[in-house]
Amino acid sequence: MDTNGGDSAGRVAKWVVALVLLLPLLLFAPSLANGFAMDGESLASSEWKENPGQPDPVISELHGPGFYFGKYYWYGESANDGLYRPMTIYSYALVFAVAGSAETTAQHLVNVFLHVLATFLVWRLMLSVGVGVRMALVVTGLFGVHAIHSEVVAGVVGRAELFAFVFGIGACLAFLRGIRAGGPVRIGWISGAVVMMFAGFCSKESGLAFGPFLLCVLLARRWSGRNEASLLHELFAGTIVFAVPLVVFLVLRHRVMTGFDHAWIVDYAANPLYGTDAITRICTAIKLWGHGLLQCCFPFVLSANYGAEVFDVEPSPWGVGVLGALIVLLVFMGIGLHLARRVPAFFLAMASFLGLSFITSNVVFATGTIYAERLYYAPSLGVCILGGLLARRFGFAKWVIAILVVWSAGCAVTILARNGVWKDTTTLFTTAARNQPRSANIQVQLAQLLRGQPERHDEAFEHLRVALELIPEYPHALREKASLHVRRREWDAAIDCFERALHSDYVELPDAKVVALGRLASLWEVKGDKKKSVDHARRGLAMAPGDLRCAKIVANLGPGVLRIDESRGLFDACVAALNERPVLAIHLGVMGEKIGADPTKVFELLSFGTKATSAAQLPPGVFGEAIFAMGSVLARKGDTAGARNIYERLLRNKTLPAGWRKRAQQALNKLR
Repeated sequence: MDTNGGDSAGRVAKWVVALVLLLPLLLFAPSLANGFAMDGESLASSEWKENPGQPDPVISELHGPGFYFGKYYWYGESANDGLYRPMTIYSYALVFAVAGSAETTAQHLVNVFLHVLATFLVWRLMLSVGVGVRMALVVTGLFGVHAIHSEVVAGVVGRAELFAFVFGIGACLAFLRGIRAGGPVRIGWISGAVVMMFAGFCSKESGLAFGPFLLCVLLARRWSGRNEASLLHELFAGTIVFAVPLVVFLVLRHRVMTGFDHAWIVDYAANPLYGTDAITRICTAIKLWGHGLLQCCFPFVLSANYGAEVFDVEPSPWGVGVLGALIVLLVFMGIGLHLARRVPAFFLAMASFLGLSFITSNVVFATGTIYAERLYYAPSLGVCILGGLLARRFGFAKWVIAILVVWSAGCAVTILARNGVWKDTTTLFTTAARNQPRSANIQVQLAQLLRGQPERHDEAFEHLRVALELIPEYPHALREKASLHVRRREWDAAIDCFERALHSDYVELPDAKVVALGRLASLWEVKGDKKKSVDHARRGLAMAPGDLRCAKIVANLGPGVLRIDESRGLFDACVAALNERPVLAIHLGVMGEKIGADPTKVFELLSFGTKATSAAQLPPGVFGEAIFAMGSVLARKGDTAGARNIYERLLRNKTLPAGWRKRAQQALNKLR
């Protein structure tokens, strides 16, 4: 990469640059002792959170690249929510394949390494746009120790932001190297830029902002006096480097999203701006954009969660917070454009903050979260450049350097404190509840963590009381309250809470409604009302035909409650949504045999399910029912020998319960 600047990079002792890079390494080293927290438990761990005790099929087994690039972000954990980040998920699997049982330390080590690499790339970028070595060192140092990066580096799921930044800046530097080279070398560097740009897009959607950012870098470089080629040629080539991977990314993403059968809905708990009118969304987004700039300047009070009720929604552009933020942002943009040719670094600072945060700002559309510190990992570069400009403006005077050192020390203290916060989910949410007491979502998460500790149920109910005071009839809180009542075997209270959650007016993912319906179906089964149980399960299957809980209940109870045609219709719908889940296949196979469904289809379900599942993974008796159903369906198919073989193998099992032994003998006698 280009190392020329206002001063000669060669005169800078290597140990000075190494020291600047060593600081973030030392500050984030304590995070290596952390485990998986929050989404990291589901996305990065080799243990399958959805099926405790089982290995995660996405992470624990390393598949080929085609597998990951053909799956959505939450594949194997929850329904498709529109996110496509194959590079990030692929990296988790690769790290586990190498590290094995040391995966937690290894995953955190990769994050720390990526942040140090990102800091180094900032150094090269600053030199490449001609800011001078001393300013480049200041900017690099500030970026390396910026406290707002703590969530991204200390939490494993911050990998998405790290990849997007490293690949995005790497693409910019590779392109700058390419336009100065010739022949095959030129082609190689520019091809590398295309590949890295594509990798950034596939790491996180906000990585798309690095395409236009590349053009801003080219402009800043030209205005700083670099004239290797025609500006128009550079901008055109830069656009191609951005456009080609963008098209490929969009095509791949579209192919994956075609299996997404319902509209993308953002949960109210994550972003209350989803579903509001455009004026309210834009006004609130501008205020929070200004808050993001303020937090990048003073990143000393941080939190892991910002959801509904933490920030006041702004329905009017005349609010003080909205007007204040709008003025600051417009002034920042105006000065950046006005000084673009005279002070290209200020233009780049403006482009870094405003450009790299624009996609996630909620201004254009409601994103998956109302606000998150992790979203300002890349945009914080703009504030770091402003710090470097401040130092250069006053000739790197001691008093300016002293201010920046004090600021960096404050960041260092904050980082060291925040490292431990990401130790595990319990520590994270407990700390977040103290820092953000108005976050109803955090209160619910804490209650959920306490659910498995009966002696602390009173604490859990208190957290839920606070959540319901913040957001009356908050469906997440009602469902969690219902789950606590289930733990205490308070069936009527649990049913009441689940029903209230179902009828809540708050926007949430359809899966949440299905969960409530499935739990209600289970509760009515416990209370002995099979009709109500099946009715709720049918409603759940109407929304999500592949839901395991609802399908199990319909499979087990439906044949005794529903008409044959209704049972067969539900059976066919569930089979169509099976998605290679062996446990569900067994339940459906047993149901299919009870209602006399197509024997070939029933046999395929049972054969697949019993081969891919052990009896230990199923409730008592279910695996045995599957074996009996297998014998019955073989008899219906005319394969008497196959059916006889199954029953004889059962009878040879000395541990077979007496009731089952009698049943197997009777079935065998019928075949003779």
